[in-house]
Parts: sequence; C-alpha cells; structure tokens
Amino acid sequence: MVHTRGVRLHAATAGSADQPLILLLHGAFGGWFDWRDVISPLADSGYQVAAVDMRGFGYSDHPAGTFGYDLRGAVGDITGVIRSLGHSSATIIGEGSGAAVAWGLAAKSPQLVNNLIAIGAVHPTDFRRHLFSRPWSYRPVPGSLCPTLWRHGSPSEKAYRRNLAACTHPQFHNSYRFEECLQLRVSEIAPSRPKPATRQSLQLLSNSVPNEKYRAAVTSPTVLIHPGGAAWADMEARSRRRVRNRFQAVQIPGTKLLPHLEDPGAFLDATLPALN
Repeated sequence: MVHTRGVRLHAATAGSADQPLILLLHGAFGGWFDWRDVISPLADSGYQVAAVDMRGFGYSDHPAGTFGYDLRGAVGDITGVIRSLGHSSATIIGEGSGAAVAWGLAAKSPQLVNNLIAIGAVHPTDFRRHLFSRPWSYRPVPGSLCPTLWRHGSPSEKAYRRNLAACTHPQFHNSYRFEECLQLRVSEIAPSRPKPATRQSLQLLSNSVPNEKYRAAVTSPTVLIHPGGAAWADMEARSRRRVRNRFQAVQIPGTKLLPHLEDPGAFLDATLPALN
C-alpha cells in the first residue's frame, strides 16, 4: 500500500528498489491484474515495477464523491506514488484512461517521466480535437453511455463483457484467457467490493484538461500503441506533433487495444527496446 495525498493506493510490485521504476496504469474497466503477465518479465529486465490500482479501484481507497478523480487528481496521485516508492522519475506505461493520465503527467511534469508508453489513448486534448474534427469516426466505449448497462453508478457484467470484446481482437474472444480476464474485471463489481470509479475514469479520455501546464508539449521519448485505421492515423499525427522527442507508433498484429492481455510476449517485444 502506497500512501499519497491522503489516500492509500495498492500496487503489485516486483524488482529491486534500486533499479529504475516502471509504473503500470490500467484503464477504466481494469485493475492491477491486467498487467500480471508482464510484471515479472519487466522486473527481470532490470526494473522495479509497480502495477497500480488507481484511486477508486481494486484494493486502493475508494473515496466517496468525485473529488480527486479528475485528471489533476490522478496526475497528483501518480506523482505521489513515484515519490513514495523512493524515486525521482519513472517510465509510465498506461492503457486507456491510464494512458490519458500518463500523457497529462508527461506534459505537466516532464522531469518525472523517463519514457511514456501509451496504449490505445492519446493526450485528452488531442482526442477532443480529433472528435471535433472527425465526429463520424467516433465509437463510444461499449457500456459507457448506455444506462441499461450500468447499475447504481457501476457498470454491469454485461458492460464489462462488451467492453472487453470491443477492445480485443476476435481471435482472443474464444480463448480461456478472455474469460479469465473478464472474471478478474467483473470481480470489481462484486457486492462485497466497493464500486469502482469507472465512469469518472472514462471521462479522463476526453475531458478538458485543468490548465495550460497539462496541455504542454511532451518532451519524453514516447511510444503510442494502437490498432491502426483512419481514425488512429489522425490521432497518431496529432501525437507526433505534441511530442518533442523520439516518437514511435506501434501496431501489434493480432491485437487491438489491450495487447498486454492479448499477447504479452509481443507486447514486451515491442516495448522493451524503447526503454533503452
């Protein structure tokens, strides 16, 4: 448990504290367990690795209300995690809304981010501009806008299944790993567990950022992993213009928006060289 900014955040860790730090940030429908297949390989490559349950998820604290769940609060939480783990900077690997937080942190506090690896998400400002310029290309996250798929402020099991299917390649859907991943995610809405902050987390993808500091150019070496297509070509171009350092766009065959779940080996092959 990492204590930061008045909350306790859970992190699954591996590796030695005297090695460079990698933080793994999950998306709106996930948790630390989404990274379970890549934590040890990353640590074995010479890093301390921490897969964080974001505020309102998993074993982390679940403060009531919406305070602290916006981009400013999430960036502050991750800043605190880096410092609480005894580091002055880290490589940030984020998926979905976790990637939105990583972009915000890299823009606001470049000294904290050694490398940025964003999976399936661009900077929130770039995503908003993409939506305004190409609204026809937008497809809502399954379960995010349909009230019948939400129960008392939390998504239903049906929403989790639809989301996981929409974010992964069809060849993954009939594998045992799909059902395993789904059950781990659905455990977030079990009656004995606090409700996740899924709705607030989804809004991080496209909400306006707090101020100019969060819209600054990104000076960290950056990798954007995405599934390709016309819409992603536009968002990739916007990301290239934002990054003032080495930028690489990667597509991993046979995967969509969750390559670390769909093909952990290929995900590691794509990311580890970028960290050197």
